[in-house]
Amino acid sequence: MAYEYEIDRSAGLVRVRSRGATDYAAWEKTMRTVVRDPGFAPGTPVLLDVRDQTTLPPPGESARAAEGWRRLVPGSHVAIVAPPGGAAYGVVRQVSARSNGQVEAFTDPEEAVAWLRSSREPAHPGDS
Repeated sequence: MAYEYEIDRSAGLVRVRSRGATDYAAWEKTMRTVVRDPGFAPGTPVLLDVRDQTTLPPPGESARAAEGWRRLVPGSHVAIVAPPGGAAYGVVRQVSARSNGQVEAFTDPEEAVAWLRSSREPAHPGDS
């Protein structure tokens, strides 16, 4: 499985991890499963860890990914953890730049969780 997730009630967030080769379709399928999970509440922050992912999205995919986050988890802040200094981190930064503040890029999982905890307001004005 390219993606796995856990709804971490004690931390108040969803943890998603990608491993190996994956693509947009696998990510979208996983996120649709997350939002249908009875334990998921709208607005729950999402931590996506891509440090063990071995593939990169094709060029230009960052706009599609930013729109996918807005569409699938509106009102949820998203922290994506990528390896430092590599192409994956650059792609995550591009997604972040196109997300209107919903998505942030990190290299340290603890910093990502701290940001999610400090971001309890809806990701976009008018979201709830």
